[in-house]
Amino acid sequence: MGSEYYGGRQASAIGQRFGNGPRRWRRWRWPLVALVVVAIVAGVIVYKAIGPNSWTGHIGGRDTPGGTWQGVGTVSASNGGRYVLYVTFTAGKADDRPGGLDLCAGRSDDSPCGDVTGSAKLCTLSGVTQDLHLDGRMDAGSSTDGTGGTLVLTKDGAGTIAYLSGIWRGGNLTLFDDSVFPKHVTKQGAITAEPATSDASARVTLAYGTEAAFTRSCRALTNTAS
Repeated sequence: MGSEYYGGRQASAIGQRFGNGPRRWRRWRWPLVALVVVAIVAGVIVYKAIGPNSWTGHIGGRDTPGGTWQGVGTVSASNGGRYVLYVTFTAGKADDRPGGLDLCAGRSDDSPCGDVTGSAKLCTLSGVTQDLHLDGRMDAGSSTDGTGGTLVLTKDGAGTIAYLSGIWRGGNLTLFDDSVFPKHVTKQGAITAEPATSDASARVTLAYGTEAAFTRSCRALTNTAS
């Protein structure tokens, strides 16, 4: 009798402990399923946003978790002009800035393409620094190395003053403009809305650099001209 009583009490305790398992599972099943579905959907959204464009975290071979890169280079133009160019851009849609250019829009193929927006500064032989808007695109997938890049520089009141296209080689972005820059930027650095010359050719290699590095290079440029 005692044994049976003990066995019954034991069975009752086990039932109290585990017997409600199925009901507890039913209670939590749908919230768990909903949580899994939300996690899957969020993963798909994140992948579509950054998966095909994972270059944004490694622009120019550097860690750029915010998708922002900055660089400095000397522009050599066919009109004899020399200029120091500073650019800073962030991966993002062109419509993030009013009047921005969406250079990835209208592409007929499925090759990787990511918009960038930002600003630029152009130091001139005359000592004047021009502030510019920057729009562009990077034809990159998981890395920028060996892929194409395009930067379009515009000036309020003058429109497009440079249309630079080229390729990444490691941490350097080498760009050419054979149609716009010298037509709208004189040798001394004045910007004109109307073409100043029919001759147009310019080249620049941008390497990672800060605005402070740009200031030093600009000072050196103007010193050589004086």
